[in-house]
Amino acid sequence: MKTKWQQKEQIQKLIRIINDRLINIQVLKGGLIMTNKALLIVFKEHPQLKQEWDMLQIRRDNLRRLLWKLP
Repeated sequence: MKTKWQQKEQIQKLIRIINDRLINIQVLKGGLIMTNKALLIVFKEHPQLKQEWDMLQIRRDNLRRLLWKLP
């Protein structure tokens, strides 16, 4: 059984991993971050990327809620 501290650390680590992936989706090859318009155009061209984006945001939100529920 993990302690509450270990659980919080694990949840925070997962949130960091998700945030990194979300940033990787937004970054162009030159290191520039896409604007919202450019990102929407990419999502229209690649619907599987949009699905991954939505899924990652839902997971991150759920993990944040879980983190707040831990005593």
